[in-house]
Amino acid sequence: MRMRFFGRYGAHAFGTFGLLLMLVMAKLARYEAAPHHTYPQRTRAWLARRAMDAIGAFGWLVDQLPTRSSERSGEPKLDRARVNAGAA
Repeated sequence: MRMRFFGRYGAHAFGTFGLLLMLVMAKLARYEAAPHHTYPQRTRAWLARRAMDAIGAFGWLVDQLPTRSSERSGEPKLDRARVNAGAA
């Protein structure tokens, strides 16, 4: 029997990935918030800000994906042919 992990626990995988991204953001915030006196420090801060922007853009993109509301709510899918036949 073949076990499909992401098919069954997809929400857990997204949650774990989100937690990893939050930890990366916390690590990058240290470089972004520190005082910048030399060019390498300024470059590191600039790269940290761009990486944080990229993570934010990825989060926004995932947020815009449509949800499968009929499967999540537990309601059965409607058969359009049966609905249209009943209306006629």
